[in-house]
Amino acid sequence: MRLAAALVLALLAPLPAARAEVPPAIHDAWTPTPTTLYFHVLDDIQEFAINTQPPPSAFQASSRVIASATVTCLGLPSEVGASQSDFNTLFGHLASGPMNYDYKDDQGRSQPQPYFERGLAYTLALDRGNHPVLHWSLATTLGAAGAEAAGQVLVVPDVAVHAWVRTGEAISISDDAYKAGDLIAEGETVGNLAGPLATSATSPTGSVAYSTVTGPSGQTLAVYDYTIPLDLRMDRIPAPGGFNVQVATFLKTDSCPNPRDASVMPDVVKVHSSDGHRPRLELAVLNPVRITYIHPVRVYDVAVFHVAVNSPWGSYDVVDPVAAADNRTDNVRLEVVGPDGPVTGLYRAALPQRFHEHGHSYSLDGADVAFVWPYGEVGAPEGTYDVHLVVANVQGTAKAEATTFVRLGEPFETVQCGGLTQDVLDRNATVTPVCTPAATDKNGNLVDPARRASGIQVVGALAALFALARRRA
Repeated sequence: MRLAAALVLALLAPLPAARAEVPPAIHDAWTPTPTTLYFHVLDDIQEFAINTQPPPSAFQASSRVIASATVTCLGLPSEVGASQSDFNTLFGHLASGPMNYDYKDDQGRSQPQPYFERGLAYTLALDRGNHPVLHWSLATTLGAAGAEAAGQVLVVPDVAVHAWVRTGEAISISDDAYKAGDLIAEGETVGNLAGPLATSATSPTGSVAYSTVTGPSGQTLAVYDYTIPLDLRMDRIPAPGGFNVQVATFLKTDSCPNPRDASVMPDVVKVHSSDGHRPRLELAVLNPVRITYIHPVRVYDVAVFHVAVNSPWGSYDVVDPVAAADNRTDNVRLEVVGPDGPVTGLYRAALPQRFHEHGHSYSLDGADVAFVWPYGEVGAPEGTYDVHLVVANVQGTAKAEATTFVRLGEPFETVQCGGLTQDVLDRNATVTPVCTPAATDKNGNLVDPARRASGIQVVGALAALFALARRRA
């Protein structure tokens, strides 16, 4: 977490003073950006939520279900109850919300409390030149106690971990809807679980690493960290539905060639998550941060800068309202620079927080941030002031920027970039923000700035009118 905070500060500071010759524009991030999605694993049965928030360092998941061997490909009769159940395949889905997950339930237990908004905020673009990598951790067990015997290592040969990433997030019986999506990426690594002698038997870029971890009850666990490179099949993922992840653990045998639907795995391993051993997916994302708009407006002798920002994972990835209220993060920064340097009196207004309501994914709509500059109160002289906005993601790996200006005087002149058009609301659209000039008199009425010698045209009058009306509604 400290590293992420340091990266964010490095991206955001110092803000270079904007120059008058820089035209008003929005420059969204479009470069291969390392992005880590964490799997908030709870146990061997429940689906896990996925987002960019690392679990707390103290959290550990290493539980198992007693008598949970998987034998679905052995053709045993249905009377053998467990033969029809797969206890070694888990599914995960994207789960966004207005802020990071809380890791305390109503009884004080440490376990993830994810939100329910599924899908992506906008079409996700992945870099084909970088293969996704999935990390998965297993712990070997001896009987129901779940602990390695003192001085002994349980040897399990040919244990494969196979991962699929598919489009879709719909819930269904037997997870058939998850499996029905289009394949985005797939990969497998096979390892021999043999303590310090653990080896990887497949892809030359895959690996299995052994270590020991102290379990929640003080027992010693033998943990095997699988690194699984994935073959990328789809580099554009539509926003509705997002994607899901399926991870299967099984014995690699000729008699069970298709782990997607049937496999065999004895009751000796379990999924594991602890500090340094977090199941996760690493991607190279081309569009990790987006500025939807920056709209400076005049309210008497006050300039208000309305800003909308987002991430494909949801607004929590650029603005955490709780952290912002406590001044613990500053991922959205705006600077106004005049003839004498940065202005005084500029501050960020209270952040509107969007809470989940049934049937509506507020967090996927982005975050609205407002900056206020009481230029009349601080006695700012007339003239042109350059505006520079920088937005970084929480992991500190990407930023987007926007530039514009305000001209104090009569009329008040500015340029507004972007907006909530239908193209923006359509999360699968490729949006090119448009900048339009606007001017208002001291009463907030739109005027034609061409009457001044500024040379600005009145092309954006109607757009500015719509923006002002929307703000006052």
